Amino acid sequence: MPDLKRIVILGAGYAGVEAAKVLGKKFKKDDSVEITLINDNPFQTLLTELHEIAGRRTEKESVMVDLYKVFKAIILGGMPTQSRFADQYKPDTLLI
Repeated sequence: MPDLKRIVILGAGYAGVEAAKVLGKKFKKDDSVEITLINDNPFQTLLTELHEIAGRRTEKESVMVDLYKVFKAIILGGMPTQSRFADQYKPDTLLI
């Protein structure tokens, strides 16, 4: 078995989610690649919609996108299902 290649994406903003989706699809059938998306919450906040909450036109849940739902098809296709969150990141040792 070839060496495991680990790709770590920090942050589930627009770019982080897009990178994880593209790479997840590209390496879907490649067991030698592990992709980890690290975010401090299990959801993405739609920053461009925060004004709706401030104006009391919507609830905060309407600007939160569940990352498990976003990646459901990719995860079911073979990506590891283990969740990793930012509180497990230790910057002093560079361990995740």
